[in-house]
Amino acid sequence: MLARTFIAATTGAGLRQVDFLNDRHGFTALAADRPAPCPMSVDVTGRINGMPWRGQLDFSEAGTLMRHLGTVAAIICLYLTGMRPQEVRGLRSGCCPDPEPAADGTAGRHLIRSHHYKNVTDEDGNHVSAEGTRGPLGRHHARRPRHPRPGAHRP
Repeated sequence: MLARTFIAATTGAGLRQVDFLNDRHGFTALAADRPAPCPMSVDVTGRINGMPWRGQLDFSEAGTLMRHLGTVAAIICLYLTGMRPQEVRGLRSGCCPDPEPAADGTAGRHLIRSHHYKNVTDEDGNHVSAEGTRGPLGRHHARRPRHPRPGAHRP
């Protein structure tokens, strides 16, 4: 299999250019006959006992490594925050910005912003209303004016 995206990124060529040269010169057959690593020009900054956890990252492993990273991130979010799986799946990029430092210079606490889902229940199965939610989400809902539904009957 030809790593066409890797070749395009490494050489600065477009994917169509890589495809054109592959069709013309048979790079896929050459790559099958003589497989070689596709080292990415990314610094390995992660360390285990002070040593880099690996020498280099290879393009052919990128998909697997990203899947592992996503799994680990989900486990950490679920375990450390106590969020429900659907809440973690609802997280989007930028949902946890760096906190502002406190007045004394210490690091502030992180605040995760996500979606509030209807029919949320507590650990006993009881319905939790938005007013019962703690943190900024609960304050937001508490400030929101209540408008009765059209046609709603009040006794």
